Amino acid sequence: MKDVRVTDIDFNRIRSEGKGGQRAAFEEFLCQLARRDTSGEEGEFRRVEGSGGDGGVECYWLLKDGTKRAY
Repeated sequence: MKDVRVTDIDFNRIRSEGKGGQRAAFEEFLCQLARRDTSGEEGEFRRVEGSGGDGGVECYWLLKDGTKRAY
């Protein structure tokens, strides 16, 4: 598989689905990727619905040791 760098992605071409437009579609995509990134650690995946008050955090993993890994 070819490596893809962020600079290779044209973010202007993200399709918007439903309400929220491209921003919401990108956030959904990010959360789908983050949910798959367990990095071998057990924990609970949580979405953040902040509508601007979330400090840029869309989701996070709450690991067994209490650590939060935010995306």
